[in-house]
Amino acid sequence: MFLSVRKYGIRTEGTVRCRVTTVSPGSDQMSMMAKTVYEGEVFPHRQLWLAARVMRQRSEADRDGALYLDMAAMLLARLTVEAYCNFAIHVLDVDTFDNERQIFGGSTDAKLQWICDRVGMPLDRGRRPFQTIHSLDELRDLMVHAKPEIFVGENLHPADEEPPFMRPGELERRATPALRDQALEDVEQICEQMHQRILGVSNREQVRRLHPYALTGTSQWQSRVTSLA
Repeated sequence: MFLSVRKYGIRTEGTVRCRVTTVSPGSDQMSMMAKTVYEGEVFPHRQLWLAARVMRQRSEADRDGALYLDMAAMLLARLTVEAYCNFAIHVLDVDTFDNERQIFGGSTDAKLQWICDRVGMPLDRGRRPFQTIHSLDELRDLMVHAKPEIFVGENLHPADEEPPFMRPGELERRATPALRDQALEDVEQICEQMHQRILGVSNREQVRRLHPYALTGTSQWQSRVTSLA
């Protein structure tokens, strides 16, 4: 009979792996109750990033509904940036994170600027990848505050040819395969650039939480110790 068992598990791209270690063997007494103490962390930025990649893969495999999958991929990429910023701020300065609403007012742009200032990373607002993040902000706002689009126009065309049948709406114009690929590429680039800079100024405990890469790797870990009560 065991006195204590330690279990550690990680989740990577949906797969859970666990390691179990018996800490203290050898007891002839069995209690009716056991106590489990656990700790862990979930990394939403990696979960969101995986979801964005899955949406892109499904869009590429089935173009019939690609528009809607591309919209989802781009929105999830935008949410990944904010989730990563929240994670990075929490690692770098818990007090700032606890007051992030007062400090940043919910602005991802302000969070990006704070992180870049903290780690000495230049942020060129007029070029990719930051420029793409700004475009994703606009797309997110367009989705969150979607309004009817009413239009009137005319086409001049040869009488024996059909005019264009359907005018694309704003969402359709902003969620093309090319823009989707650019969005995912630039989100990964800016998060990884920040991540490597953060690793360079972090202590051992911070590095343990950060892991080597920003968006790939473990999306959750948990350890627990169970003892007879």
